[in-house]
Amino acid sequence: QSDRILAAWLDQHVEAHEDGLITCQPAELGIDDLATGLVHLLLIASGTDKPAPLSGRLELARDILSVPGKWRSRTLGGAWLAPRQGLIQIARDPGLVPLAPDNTDMRRLSGAIWDGRFEIGDIAPERLKKPENIENDAISTLAKRSYPVFLPPETTVNCLARRRLGSIKQVLGHETCVYAC
Repeated sequence: QSDRILAAWLDQHVEAHEDGLITCQPAELGIDDLATGLVHLLLIASGTDKPAPLSGRLELARDILSVPGKWRSRTLGGAWLAPRQGLIQIARDPGLVPLAPDNTDMRRLSGAIWDGRFEIGDIAPERLKKPENIENDAISTLAKRSYPVFLPPETTVNCLARRRLGSIKQVLGHETCVYAC
């Protein structure tokens, strides 16, 4: 029953954006259900396969539900969470984003999964931009801090967040999901 509640919450109150940012409303969830839902969202946002500790997720869920919109931003499980206009914003912890070495032939990254979050398409190395130089309103401020490489518009960068969120919704909505964490 709890899995179906989480699936409905993910479907109705959670959105994964193309820049890797995840936004959600805590809605009518209790502490335990929100903590369980957060494990999935933190894994998607961080691009890792190591769940955040249950104690940290429970503490975060308590804070979010006890002071909606006024809890303090923090990092947890490789992700950065912040309250914004009644929503929870979740993105990759910018301090953990790997840097591409200066001598890397960026063409070798074509087709690779970068930082567990982005599938990199064709890259024109001479057109790469640094995060501080990009002017793109489509990338949220929170996500911009952890975006992989700022490529020209003609370069394909596919964020995996939506695909992964869709997969979790399907599993939770149709099966009993057991998460060992």
